[in-house]
Amino acid sequence: MSLTVLFYSAAAVTLTSAVPLFIFFVLGPLLFKSPHQPTILTGLVSLAVGSLLGDVFFHLIPEIFALRENYLRNCTLMMMGVFVFFVGERVLQHYHQGHGHGHMEFRNQSNFSMISDATRDVEGEEEVELDILTTQIETKSATPATIDVERSLEVTTKPVGLLVLTSDFIHNFVDGIAIGVSFATSFPVGLSTAAAVFLHEIPHELGDFAILLAAGYSPMTIVICNILTTLSSFLGIVVALFLIVLYGNGGLAQSDPDLGPFSASLKPAILALTAGNFLYIALADLVPELLQSSHKTDGEGGSRWLPWIQYSAFLVGGTSMLLIKILCYLDGLHPPKSTEYDRCVFLIHEVSLIPGDGIGPEISRAVQRIFECAKVPIEWEEVNVTPVKLVDGRIGISPDAIEVIRRNKIGLKGPLETPVGKGHVSLNLTLRKALHLYANVRPCQSVQGFKTAYDNVDLMVIRENTEGEYSGIEHEVMDGVMQSIKLITKTASERIADFAFRYAVKVGRPNVTVVHKATIMKASDGLFLNTVKAAAMRYPEVKLTDISLDRACLQMVQDPSLFAKTVMVMPNLYGDIVSDLCAGFIGGLGLTPSGNIGEEGAVFESVHGTAPDIAGKDMANPTALLLSACMMLRHMGLDSYADAIRKAVLKTIADGTARTRDLGGNASTTLFTRAVCDNL
Repeated sequence: MSLTVLFYSAAAVTLTSAVPLFIFFVLGPLLFKSPHQPTILTGLVSLAVGSLLGDVFFHLIPEIFALRENYLRNCTLMMMGVFVFFVGERVLQHYHQGHGHGHMEFRNQSNFSMISDATRDVEGEEEVELDILTTQIETKSATPATIDVERSLEVTTKPVGLLVLTSDFIHNFVDGIAIGVSFATSFPVGLSTAAAVFLHEIPHELGDFAILLAAGYSPMTIVICNILTTLSSFLGIVVALFLIVLYGNGGLAQSDPDLGPFSASLKPAILALTAGNFLYIALADLVPELLQSSHKTDGEGGSRWLPWIQYSAFLVGGTSMLLIKILCYLDGLHPPKSTEYDRCVFLIHEVSLIPGDGIGPEISRAVQRIFECAKVPIEWEEVNVTPVKLVDGRIGISPDAIEVIRRNKIGLKGPLETPVGKGHVSLNLTLRKALHLYANVRPCQSVQGFKTAYDNVDLMVIRENTEGEYSGIEHEVMDGVMQSIKLITKTASERIADFAFRYAVKVGRPNVTVVHKATIMKASDGLFLNTVKAAAMRYPEVKLTDISLDRACLQMVQDPSLFAKTVMVMPNLYGDIVSDLCAGFIGGLGLTPSGNIGEEGAVFESVHGTAPDIAGKDMANPTALLLSACMMLRHMGLDSYADAIRKAVLKTIADGTARTRDLGGNASTTLFTRAVCDNL
């Protein structure tokens, strides 16, 4: 895959260098002699401005912030990109005796006049000023006076030519890095960056052509110099790929074992510098030149049309960058498993996938396949949470796996099996604590078309996820006597209470019901109950009720609809029991979604077991993980995808022809998955 990146980058650099070279070498003389020369050049510069800004805002910035982290660093690097090129141009201006290295020059002499016109009568001239595109030497028609002026200027303009070539070398080197990193990010981003560089290079090279001619270089020498400076672009590509090899992968480079872990840090940093560079060129170099253009071009009527030409060319440049995005979204432009085309229209979302144990890998593959069919803009990063021996001697999840999930902030998890015995810790509990996933959300709604003892069940359980009896504080008091400590804190209780009220407002439920045993456990459950009551004062639009755990279970079994308009919130152990009870009302854990949510991220999961007896037999039901994935999509703001997949899953179950065995059918996991895709 690294060869693919190299090929695309090299091809892009070749085209962005060769085509402008052809334009100024073959068409340049015609352009400079054309009476419409100023209009053509101002249109080219306006086109370059639109394309550069379009690349920054439609492609580079979405990629820079795709990981949803390091915002301050990346913003700082974008500003540094602007600053570095500002300093660089000031240095060039100093050695260029006050003239910046622009793309077109509207100041001083009549627009883009030939040097033969400017110097034809030199007797009354005290000084001839060479501007970037205001001068052009016509060697064939030069008069003796013109030749004398050229010779007198050669001594002073030669250093200017060397400065221009040095600037081009650095500029092309940066362009090469930008193109290389962009193609390593994704094909669309690489394509847009190459297009922006290409459109910018045309007026840029025309300007250089005029300067070098004025500096005494022959056209053939200019071509050779252009080719030599272009080599720095290829050097930039090599440097970019070298950095990728050292520090990671992303986009086209993804899944290449030669490219290492790149996308998390280095890619956004280089893209941020590139964006700063492009912003500076467009806004500090090109736009001022357009604004300072002469009021009259191409005759008396030129001034009326010039602004509209600039506006139109600007919009064409920006729209071309947007069209690259839209075209890349069409089917068939990329391999089926690639999400590159999703990057073109939507911000790509990286999600950690924990396949799990037993049937976990099978149902995880089913989810991935259905997401592909639905064209969900998701990029999966599989995480291995196989238990390892930790530093303290316990068996648990490796810190590296935890860090991957923390970085992506969103995860989807299949069932995990925790071995029974001393030294083993619950993998589920480890994830919740390590990622601070303090709220477990368990919606239980009847599946239409699947008959159970209860109809129209619509229950919502929110469980405190980090403490209570599941705090993991257990010890042996004496031989034959074990003690488990129930931990309830005001901080955790306030956090889950606020979450429950906010969630009720979000989903439109008018009530929150706190489930407790404060009549017996007066200190611990009493603290929990009182904390929820205090939180209720901050949400006057939501009504609070409380009920004891045993009474809540009794009433739910008698009539689940009594709790249809409320959000139930409760401590850890109670939530574990009540949520499974609610799952029984709708057909079991195989139909129940679940999400664990915290301030730093969220992990959504299937809560059923690993079912080792049917693992690998293509018999597992992926519904629970699919519905959990729909919860995940809503959490990410991708509601339309969530609705489409949920409707397809429920339709598949209601049709009855592709139900898995646990739902009373004979369909395999593969057949069920195919049916869901067909129903999308």
